[in-house]
Amino acid sequence: MIESKKWTNELLDRMRTQGDPAADIAARSLFEAVKGSTEAEVGAFISSFVSRDFSKAWSTSLIKDPPELVAYFENFDDFKFSAKEIKYLEDGSDLYDLHGPWITFCLGVRSLLKQYAHTKAIEVLRLTTLLVAHVNRRILETMQFVIDVMTEGWYIKSGDGSVKLNLQHPGLQSIKKLRLLHSMIRYRIKNKMYDTSLGIYDEAALGLPINQEDMVFAIHTFSLEIIEGLREMRIEISDDDAENYFQCWKLFGRGLGVSRELEPENYADAIELQNIIYQRHFTMPNSVGPTLSKALTAWFVETVPLLDHQTLITFIRDFNGPENFSILSNNLGIDIGNPVANLGEHLKNDMAFEEKSDRPSMVAAKPGQMSMDNFFLHFLRTLLTTERGGKNSAFRIGDGFMASWNLNSIEENPLGKGTVMWLAIKLIFGKIIYKLTHLFSPGAKNS
Repeated sequence: MIESKKWTNELLDRMRTQGDPAADIAARSLFEAVKGSTEAEVGAFISSFVSRDFSKAWSTSLIKDPPELVAYFENFDDFKFSAKEIKYLEDGSDLYDLHGPWITFCLGVRSLLKQYAHTKAIEVLRLTTLLVAHVNRRILETMQFVIDVMTEGWYIKSGDGSVKLNLQHPGLQSIKKLRLLHSMIRYRIKNKMYDTSLGIYDEAALGLPINQEDMVFAIHTFSLEIIEGLREMRIEISDDDAENYFQCWKLFGRGLGVSRELEPENYADAIELQNIIYQRHFTMPNSVGPTLSKALTAWFVETVPLLDHQTLITFIRDFNGPENFSILSNNLGIDIGNPVANLGEHLKNDMAFEEKSDRPSMVAAKPGQMSMDNFFLHFLRTLLTTERGGKNSAFRIGDGFMASWNLNSIEENPLGKGTVMWLAIKLIFGKIIYKLTHLFSPGAKNS
């Protein structure tokens, strides 16, 4: 049992009753502004402000812009960073530039899974059908968000040495829009603007939808869980790099509305808070977690060419490590009992991801890491050609990352058609064998 004098149950219980006042005002004004409008007008209005460049003056639309909404988008007080904090943003971007292909994959096989293991927070996902009904879009939007915020250039340096916030930075706009989306979801749930046949949200038992404790927990899945996941994969991350990456994401959390009262001082402090949250909310029964994890694993296998279920399960096992095996099994219903024996060798020999790469920034000191790196580049290439759905269908990777990860030329040397066909045949037979093995294994009837 973890106990903390700082992160007490009393504090965290209180945080479960608090939302995000600044964004909640903007969200409420938006819903009030569209009252009486047709569905088409509402859709056009929402599409217009989602696609707007709010660093410029806004034009009049079919529905008058609510002053509170305009004020929200024009307020950048949460992005007034010190020189030290700007350095955290730069250092975080550098680490992502180095390990971004691994981090992007880790988001799916560790970060999101940890979110699904939170028994109370996932009720929001269930009632708003944010994953199962729109699995492709939601996973890609999560990965897109991380790429946006990790892009360099948050601040523009002038010739006199002064710096100013880059109002056209993709991460700034992504944070503003995601924060408002969270408040819109909070408003919809509180006002029963969802399919109530799925059940009524019990605020007394679950806390306010997307409350402060759940917000800081989610931010940590994008920072702490990523660093720990890379370390499980034998990527050497120094304590200084881990600290810088955490501090970078703490600033993003501030921009997303996380209370200063819930900002840990450092990486170790954040780990302590996150472990207490796990202890508080990774509880049983968890009927939603397995449903969400099943949708996520199905998306990976169906979307990524050459990736079969057994290989994906091995990635999940290896990125999470033994300390999370019980969570994968008990909270998420993921069976990791039949992994590939040696993932690096499997990617190299069975899937033809050779241990060679033209990516100059890849640091691979362990056997098999080059093959994995090439697989993650293959994964990113898949994202670039996968339609997200919804209003923003194109997945974007900034020019800097495209060049650093050598994705501009990756199409020039694709796997030959014969190789792809042969590997596909091997994978199909592998899936059949896996299903038969699982069907006739002990306890299969109860699975």
